[in-house]
Amino acid sequence: MVILIINTHSILNSGDSGILLAQIDFLQTHFKKSDISLVSRTPALDQKFYKNLVTEIFPPLLPAPSVFKGKRAQIIESLKCLFSIKNKIRLLRKIEKCDLIISSGGGYFWTNRKWIPGPMFFQNYIHVRIALLLKRPVIFFPQSIGPFYNRMASNMMSGLLSHKKTIKIFAREMISYRSAKKLVKKSADFKKIELCPDTALLLREKTLKNTAGPAQGEKRPIIALTLRKWDFPDSGKKQKKDYHKKYLAELEKFCHDYYYSKGANFVIFPQSRGPGSFEDDRMISKTLFLRLKKNIPAPHLFYHDLPDDSSPYAIIDLLSRADIALTTRLHSALFALVAGTPAVSFAYQHKSKGIMKELGFENFCLDIEKIDSKKIKSMVAYTLKNKDEIRSMIDSKLIITRNIIKDRLIDSLKPFQIQ
Repeated sequence: MVILIINTHSILNSGDSGILLAQIDFLQTHFKKSDISLVSRTPALDQKFYKNLVTEIFPPLLPAPSVFKGKRAQIIESLKCLFSIKNKIRLLRKIEKCDLIISSGGGYFWTNRKWIPGPMFFQNYIHVRIALLLKRPVIFFPQSIGPFYNRMASNMMSGLLSHKKTIKIFAREMISYRSAKKLVKKSADFKKIELCPDTALLLREKTLKNTAGPAQGEKRPIIALTLRKWDFPDSGKKQKKDYHKKYLAELEKFCHDYYYSKGANFVIFPQSRGPGSFEDDRMISKTLFLRLKKNIPAPHLFYHDLPDDSSPYAIIDLLSRADIALTTRLHSALFALVAGTPAVSFAYQHKSKGIMKELGFENFCLDIEKIDSKKIKSMVAYTLKNKDEIRSMIDSKLIITRNIIKDRLIDSLKPFQIQ
């Protein structure tokens, strides 16, 4: 069975690498003989991480300039990618040989540009479009679809989802499910759209040796935090600045208050280290850390600067030692649940709130625009007071959710002689 997973992101984003690791493990478990390859935005870096798991890693057909840091690098590296004919031929030949093309799970098909889609959208689109032109069967593994701020993007997406060689579309939350149903051209295609939770939830907690972070014996509570740079695309220029300022200020205020009232410990870490500055969480994470450092002493405040090629299991291990996680990055919330740790998610897109709702944790979600230190404090207090009950709820939800993911993916792969 020759499989190509397209539109994977980068090992630099641990959320996306968590999805990919779970997908590879699932495919290798359920196919007796599998030849799995990837298309990655950072192929050289990913090659080192996935080298024992996959056959080949290809660069994308089209460059996405935002992956590279600095204007000069964006121009030079994009041109290199654009004119790398040899790599494009290799990828096209691979697509032709494949029994199945999988559009990797995640949140890749959306754009907040008002006139035409951005380069990242085109990069994702072209891989699926060529696979369909070459008459290869395509399955969209659980992902979020939309929002689309321009008609061109929604029309292009409609063409992909409605194609007869697109055999299954898994949406990981209800808003994307409804979006997909609106995009397909025939009501007969509704049957190929199905809800399926995020595949990163198939990961299991692993105990790692020699990992940094708070020890199990540390004074409680231990609160883990992940942040992300967000530009509040639905807002005006001034409102964007105000929202960003409030976002950091309310988190800072909560941490100060909870340290002075409860003696809490805080661990901050960047789930995503790139690619590109917009996806690099280190700067905003360090900004909060440095603000807190002025008033919270070192034994109570820890910043864990994850290496570029960190495994998602390192984050799961880190979160397993916390009492609660406050997460802007969606997959930090999911990794916390995998670790058995309650999480409060600050929703920056519909995927965050939608996925938490599908898991039954919608009450542990706050809109990022409405973030408020008092609300955070109330949610944290409730969670810590009912920690054992919530952990039990997490365990039972994970068992059900993992069975749903496996059953639905297995059913979609039956035409490919699943073993």
